[in-house]
Amino acid sequence: MDNDSALIECDVFGPTFRAHSIGSPEEQQFIYPAPNWHKMAADVPLGTFEGHIDLLLFSVREKGALILDGLGKHSDKTDALLKRARYLAIVCKDQFGTESMTSDGYVQGGTPTHPFEFYDSRTANNFKVTTRLEDGISNVDIDNRIASVYGLSRQAIRDGSVNGIPDHALVVIGLIAEYIIKNWS
Repeated sequence: MDNDSALIECDVFGPTFRAHSIGSPEEQQFIYPAPNWHKMAADVPLGTFEGHIDLLLFSVREKGALILDGLGKHSDKTDALLKRARYLAIVCKDQFGTESMTSDGYVQGGTPTHPFEFYDSRTANNFKVTTRLEDGISNVDIDNRIASVYGLSRQAIRDGSVNGIPDHALVVIGLIAEYIIKNWS
């Protein structure tokens, strides 16, 4: 991208399944994996979490784009990340049950709310990406910052490989990345 950037894994409670070796040898030094590889047995206090994130942010602030891989469930940790973010890419499935939205903390005014609507009220600068496992053609509406990406395999994501992801999905992901680089960096 002709621009230094850093990926910070913020999910210190349940690190991602994907491999972190996703950059070239030169880029890899700017990818910061989670400090722990195994799921933590207990939650950490908010202050400890904020200190951890602030330390990482301070250490790479001069690198340009900072990408925070956040938490799936909404919590005080999510709010701590949102306070530090200028832009938000929300990537989630299209359907959520009422029980799932409630247990994941996506409730507004006592009503379970899809993450797109939930975060829409928290930040004006967001891009909503719906992920779908089934077959279909991926698409993107850049003007409205909405996309649907079909054919994403959890196994491909776990392997840290794009080989199992359909070409149309890769094209849409590329268009989203172009938008973010052009408008949000």
